[in-house]
Amino acid sequence: AHDVRKEALMARVTLEAKQERIVRTLEGPLFVSAGAGSGKTFTLTQRIAWALMPGSGADGAPFLSSIDEALVITFTNKAAGEIKDRIRQTLRAEGMQAEALKVDSAWVSTIHGMCNRILHEHALEFGLDPAFELASDNDAADARLEALNRVVARAKEAPERPYGDLFSQLDANKIDAQVSHVLDMVSHEPKGFDAISFGPAPAAAGEIARELLPLAEAALDNDPEKHEVQYAAAERAVETFNAVLAAPTEEDQERILQEFIDGKNYKQYNTKPSRPLWKALGHAATELELAGTTRRLHEIVRLAHDVESAYRDLLAARGLIDMASLVPLTLAALRSHPAIAAAYTDRFKLIMVDEFQDTSQLQIDMIECIAGTDKRHLCTVGDSQQSIYRFQGADVGVYLQHKRDMLSDGVGAHIEHLVDNFRSHGDILAFVRRVCGQPGYFIEDFLDLQAATEGRTYHGSAPRIELALTTYTDRATSVDAARATEAAHIADRFAALRDAGHKANDMVILMGTTTGSDIYAEALICQNLLNVLANPYDSESLLVVFTSDLLPVSSDDLLYLSTYLDPATGRPTRQNPALGLLRSDRAPLHASPLL
Repeated sequence: AHDVRKEALMARVTLEAKQERIVRTLEGPLFVSAGAGSGKTFTLTQRIAWALMPGSGADGAPFLSSIDEALVITFTNKAAGEIKDRIRQTLRAEGMQAEALKVDSAWVSTIHGMCNRILHEHALEFGLDPAFELASDNDAADARLEALNRVVARAKEAPERPYGDLFSQLDANKIDAQVSHVLDMVSHEPKGFDAISFGPAPAAAGEIARELLPLAEAALDNDPEKHEVQYAAAERAVETFNAVLAAPTEEDQERILQEFIDGKNYKQYNTKPSRPLWKALGHAATELELAGTTRRLHEIVRLAHDVESAYRDLLAARGLIDMASLVPLTLAALRSHPAIAAAYTDRFKLIMVDEFQDTSQLQIDMIECIAGTDKRHLCTVGDSQQSIYRFQGADVGVYLQHKRDMLSDGVGAHIEHLVDNFRSHGDILAFVRRVCGQPGYFIEDFLDLQAATEGRTYHGSAPRIELALTTYTDRATSVDAARATEAAHIADRFAALRDAGHKANDMVILMGTTTGSDIYAEALICQNLLNVLANPYDSESLLVVFTSDLLPVSSDDLLYLSTYLDPATGRPTRQNPALGLLRSDRAPLHASPLL
């Protein structure tokens, strides 16, 4: 009966051979390289459903006794919701109503959602307030700004000047931006602030002067009568370098040498007898600039560290934890409570992580902490060619190292490549292959996708792909004029596609920047390719339209649209403004002529 049931499941979902191997491989670590549009979400969903089916485990039993034994990490909340919906539908179709009811509380979430859940489950053991809440973006931004203001205010009153001359060298906005940049970077690092490397220390002013002094003394060998100006300059240089070496502090040494450099006196040495000194002084100017920059960097990092500490204190006092702290806080908590970590490792018999190429080292450490050293329950899915979130700390190099670890002798993961693309036409994939498949384009070998379907029906005689180059060499031709030529060509192409049978709302222009977007919009308007309000029940978009220059309705109009007078009770109630706009039985109480 179990065999019949599982074969019926496989037949109904129509899995390819590679997909079926992924679905049925439940024992041991698994590494899946899945290209764009290869049906990986569908495959992962079926893998969970299959693991809950009788016959998937030993002796005809299910591999998972409950969906509570599965941990699924996705990149977005939307993806997590989609997987939950698909699992629920599959379980209901198989008559597994009890398991279908557990799906809402299943461990299917983003990694931040998982960490939030672990911290709440063990808040007391971890020394946290069990009632803590996640700080919103606005809460976090306000707390960080308040922390910065507090730290800066204390520093300006401190006689020891803990951040040197930072406040006199940079304005408040630059300090705020640089501190925020440092905090964002260290939030993705397993070692936090300890991961910052300042590189080799620049040469000190005294060291520089000691190297310059012999060159200046050598310049004194010039004939003072023939090279009077150069000889006098060399004397000033010798005097300056000796003064630097005799100065009592490093700060005084740097000040004396910097004043000499800033005076541009060293340019007088650009003559044949003194050229070695002239070149060395140029390098000295660079070294001094580097020393100042390095000092400011240390001060910025020190300030950022103090702001971070004050920021954490503010959040703790308010019972808040920010998103950036969830992963490092959970990882540190589990490492300090190995028994709790081991309990999660034993609990989850199926651990699947999607979009692994957009994972940071910190997140990988978190996942491996739960998966255990042998990773026998871990399945990771990714594609280095789709790594686009490096600005959030993701590192494709970290993903490639994880791949090597999974396939090493110590782990010996089974590997599958999903290369059949169910989304794009073969012409599109051929174009990608021609551009991106060249040696060296990606760090690892190009994952060559093959079209599994014909894609959407295409109308028209023009090719699916066209490369149009707008060139101009006349300096008098403006960039906007070139954009207008390009925009007109795109609009003509869209109009032809529309006339051939394609819908205008299936067409899109992707731009690297919105600069000049009005030029493209004007070209589309000229071809009558206008946007329409396709979904008036999207109240947010409707509000944008009603508050724009196109339809500047009054605040009263918006209030009336959003208010419904219940005829049964005579009481006003709130409603979606689209109802007031579209339905006569819910028409506004009062309507202006414009409305």
